[in-house]
Amino acid sequence: MKYIAHSFKNYIMTRIESHLPSMELGRKMIFMVDSIPEDLTITTADLISNSLLEKNSVNMLIKIAKTLTDQWSEEGITKAKESQWLTVLDNLAYYRNEPMSADKYNIIVLYGVDVVTDSASLADFNLCNLKMVWETGMQRSFSQWISDKLSSSGIDPVSYTHLRAHETVLELVCRLLLEKKNKPQTNQ
Repeated sequence: MKYIAHSFKNYIMTRIESHLPSMELGRKMIFMVDSIPEDLTITTADLISNSLLEKNSVNMLIKIAKTLTDQWSEEGITKAKESQWLTVLDNLAYYRNEPMSADKYNIIVLYGVDVVTDSASLADFNLCNLKMVWETGMQRSFSQWISDKLSSSGIDPVSYTHLRAHETVLELVCRLLLEKKNKPQTNQ
């Protein structure tokens, strides 16, 4: 779960960082996040919140639709309430018009857009769901997760090209023989 949470956070933060230079102070950038499991919602909201708190020029608002939390644990609901993320109503569109700071960049992240009654009025904002994170943020590859896991285990990940640059003559001969053996035969 740690890796998908970081991928979600990275997806949103990449979009924020790419738009900030062209945004005017006081403007809003709104992200609509589809329903995701409780632990993923809490973790991504924490990661995004912590990342945005580091930026003095950014004002942040994170909200989770109440309907999304109907099946949550008491611990998850308490965390959302304490962090002031939980909405009282299922009207997420209200937050797009929320008055915000005129002297900062305003980032709004709304969770549960697919389960609220006013989702049609939110269709024109930045959508974030598992498919978009996989296709755009992760580029349909788990390579970053593998690299992160190897690094956290104390193993420096290296590329296939790097490995081949250090192979011995014997290893090269073996590899070429295996490649020739595994190559499909064609009739001539």
